[in-house]
Amino acid sequence: FEFQDEVTAVIAARLAVRIDAAERHRLLSEAPPGLQAYGLILRGQQLSLLVAREANLHARRLFEEAAHHDPQYARSYAGLARTFQEAWRYRWSDTPDRCLTQAIDLAEHAIKLDPSDARGYAALGQARLFKREHNQSLAAYDRALQLNPNDADVLADTGHCMSSCGDPQRAIELLQRAMRLNPYYPDWYLWNLGEVHFDLGNYEEAVQTLNQMRDQSDAYRLLAASHALLGHLTEA
Repeated sequence: FEFQDEVTAVIAARLAVRIDAAERHRLLSEAPPGLQAYGLILRGQQLSLLVAREANLHARRLFEEAAHHDPQYARSYAGLARTFQEAWRYRWSDTPDRCLTQAIDLAEHAIKLDPSDARGYAALGQARLFKREHNQSLAAYDRALQLNPNDADVLADTGHCMSSCGDPQRAIELLQRAMRLNPYYPDWYLWNLGEVHFDLGNYEEAVQTLNQMRDQSDAYRLLAASHALLGHLTEA
């Protein structure tokens, strides 16, 4: 029965990814008025995968436009929260602390609008983690997983939180499950997993994991450190 549950979860998660991609393509070509907010959110989520300041700002504008079209759609505010978190993380703002405060406010607003959406809790969990409020971050991620235990992005996010909070083995389990559920996983899944291996001192595993990223530019720092600690100074 456990195996059947795992197969069911994998099928559901992979279908969700396929449907998401198909909907994004359809909405870009047709843009039905009733689904404008949804289409904008899908486009914003795609841009959010790019580690670039302009892409992050573009995604924010799309999420803001989605919120304008449908002020009650919680996912818009969860997406906005993520853009402010990334602005803090990569120092794309002159007021990084204010970015985290805005991220928390937006994530909490998303939760208020739709308490059943795991993405709002996941956005709150990451913002709390960046503020080093570990217990509150873990509580938010725990709630997100209760609401949707098969959301691969939420699982991968929670893995990063677990690693930061001192439970690397649980982090690896969550990240590997996320990759099984979504075989089309973005590079940040690999970055999170590589970081866990690095923190555990498994530098060869860290290098092997990070080398699988399609765009390794965000991983050069961690790759350099891993190679140096392995004694590969020329590569480092």
